Amino acid sequence: MMENKRILLRITNLKQYFPLKGGRFVKANDGISINIYEGETFGLVGESGCGKSTLGRTLLQLYRQTDGRSIYYGRTLEEVAPKYFVETISTVNKRRRQYYELKAAYEAKQKEYEAMPDEVVEDRDGEKVTVSNITKYKKAEEMANARRAADNAYTDIVSIFGGFMIVEDLGKVVPLYMTLARAYEHCAKLRFELADVQLDERDVQYKYDKEESASKKKSLGAKLEKCKANTAAAQAKVDDAHKAVDEAKAHLEAERAKYADNPEFMALEALRDDGIDLARLTYQKRYAADIPGSVFFTEPPYDGWSDHWRRYAGSRLLQEEQRADAGRRT
Repeated sequence: MMENKRILLRITNLKQYFPLKGGRFVKANDGISINIYEGETFGLVGESGCGKSTLGRTLLQLYRQTDGRSIYYGRTLEEVAPKYFVETISTVNKRRRQYYELKAAYEAKQKEYEAMPDEVVEDRDGEKVTVSNITKYKKAEEMANARRAADNAYTDIVSIFGGFMIVEDLGKVVPLYMTLARAYEHCAKLRFELADVQLDERDVQYKYDKEESASKKKSLGAKLEKCKANTAAAQAKVDDAHKAVDEAKAHLEAERAKYADNPEFMALEALRDDGIDLARLTYQKRYAADIPGSVFFTEPPYDGWSDHWRRYAGSRLLQEEQRADAGRRT
């Protein structure tokens, strides 16, 4: 049944460790993988202290996760315009070099590991004893850490660039991606401005509908017309911004089409991911993404933010209505 539903939150090998003295760790969450689907109520049950609350806080990035991936599909890169999207684009060549260095380091440690014996002979009180090779266990941990670092570097790039990962010269591609990223940022900014003026209009509309005094109603009517004009102007700006996004996407698609006959390129294209990587979001963008708003966000992030939060929550509801309307039209 879940095969026909859209994944809302994909958690892969999530780990949350807390350091102790002596280089030890408390492994509150260790290798959790869950798919939570849109429209699904997911219940997490366990004894006190087993890590349930820690998992929730880690998904919100109140605790920065130690390892793993937490990808949220309730918003898209276009809607959130996260900073990591721009940063990955602007540093992609450096990141690719780092990935190949990390991959080489992993392969070197793997060769060292494979060359080590599983057991060694030790001299204990004059007696030769065969024991497990502890050094090999330590090397296995080093190898796992090196592989994880290489895999993370690889995924950070491929999730955005897809098949372009194998294109040696990205001189044409990077400017196209940067244009798209700036278009995302501009569109996201204008959408929030639109939601804000729509909220103003609804506030005035509510007062206008409730007002019984003719003189006050006339004054509110003039104010309402001004709000409607502001909404229309803001909507026009959003529409123009969407056109810029579509144009930027079209240029990228035209560049991708050049590699349509390249099997390796197309295989990597399947790894592109429009979801939001929670662990890479800044604090501000976590709330811009509203992750996952209706499920987790029950309080403002800090004291004194209540007025801003109420207005923000109202704008988010308006955006949800806009998304629903757009879905119905298509």
